[in-house]
Amino acid sequence: MKELKFRVWDGEKIISLSQAIHRGLVGVQDNRDDAFELESFFDIVKIMQYTGFKDKNGTEIYESDIVRYSDKYTAVVVWKDTGFELEFIEEIESPQTSYYLPNGNVLEILGNIYENPELIVLLSDDA
Repeated sequence: MKELKFRVWDGEKIISLSQAIHRGLVGVQDNRDDAFELESFFDIVKIMQYTGFKDKNGTEIYESDIVRYSDKYTAVVVWKDTGFELEFIEEIESPQTSYYLPNGNVLEILGNIYENPELIVLLSDDA
């Protein structure tokens, strides 16, 4: 079973979930005995879940990370319906419509959409 971990964008920087809870930015609501829901109290606060994978350098991959795939394509890690997927910044030629998050050894984290939004523009211009 994958480890359940989160991090939080507080509008200025990425912080741990425990820091966000301590600062009153995020709350935890129990829904059932075995489940909980995280809730952000401010629009600017974004909660990102750990995917359970690490990139080729051993860095944990979270939702909203910008990654290089197979040293060729650039994508953002997103949650869609039932799992984490890659949403490519540039168009790629492929019959696939969904790109489930692959094993981390073909991914390298370049940044994330909150701390490095300029990467999306720069990298899409390279395509």
